Amino acid sequence: VLFYRDLLQRCQEIGVETAFLEVKATLIKGKVEDQASQREHRVQEILEEIIRPATREEMPQRAELCRQALELVERERNPVLWALLQFKWACSLALSPRRAEAENQELAIAGYEAALEVLTRESMPVDWATVQMNLATAYTYRTSGDREENLERAIAGHEAALEVRT
Repeated sequence: VLFYRDLLQRCQEIGVETAFLEVKATLIKGKVEDQASQREHRVQEILEEIIRPATREEMPQRAELCRQALELVERERNPVLWALLQFKWACSLALSPRRAEAENQELAIAGYEAALEVLTRESMPVDWATVQMNLATAYTYRTSGDREENLERAIAGHEAALEVRT
C-alpha cells in the first residue's frame, strides 16, 4: 500500500512517465545488485574449495574452478584477487597429471605472467618472488620453444626470486 501511495505521489510531482522510469531504474539497480551478490557468493564458494589441499589428480578440476572464478572477478575491481586466482590457476595446471602437455605448460606460463602484472616486486615482494619461482620452474619443464632460451629464463627467474627471498 505504501509503495502505491508513494508512486501516486511521485506521479503527481514529476509526472507519470518520469515516475515509472524511476521505478524501472530502481528495479534494474536492485537486479544488478542481486546479480553482483550472487557472483560474489559463487566466488566465495570457489575460494573455499581451492584453498583446501588437493591431490594431483584433482588439479584439472581445481584449474577449472579457478577459470570459473576468473570469469567472475574483474581485474580492475579486485586486482590482487584476480592475480592470486591467475597464480592458483597456473599452479593447478602445472601440477596437473597432464602438465607435460604443451598447452597446459603454455597456459601455466601465461597465468604466472598475468599474475606478475599485478603482483609486482615493489608492491608485494614475497608473492612476486613466489610467482617468479613457479614461472621459472614452468620454463624449466617447458617442451616448446628453444630449450636454451627456456633454461635461461628459468635461471633468471630463480635468481630474481632469490634476491627477495634471501
